[in-house]
Amino acid sequence: MHVTGPAIGPEGRGHIHGLPVIGKPLGQYQGGMSVLPTISAAAMAYHGYKRTRSYGWAFAWAVFGGMIPIVAVPVSLAQGFGKRK
Repeated sequence: MHVTGPAIGPEGRGHIHGLPVIGKPLGQYQGGMSVLPTISAAAMAYHGYKRTRSYGWAFAWAVFGGMIPIVAVPVSLAQGFGKRK
């Protein structure tokens, strides 16, 4: 949902359908928490493809890395990052 006009104040606060809105509008960069999953997803896609030569496994590893980077990275390192099976 994109809201413009007088409902949004100078600090990005306002009301949508009677509910208070706090913070920045959706879609704006939210900080470091979105960078780690993105980098992890890219690295895990590389690992998944290099390990199996399969685009399916590259995609699966990318999803895994994007959703749970704290677990995916150590698992890939334990397997030998990018090494063939």
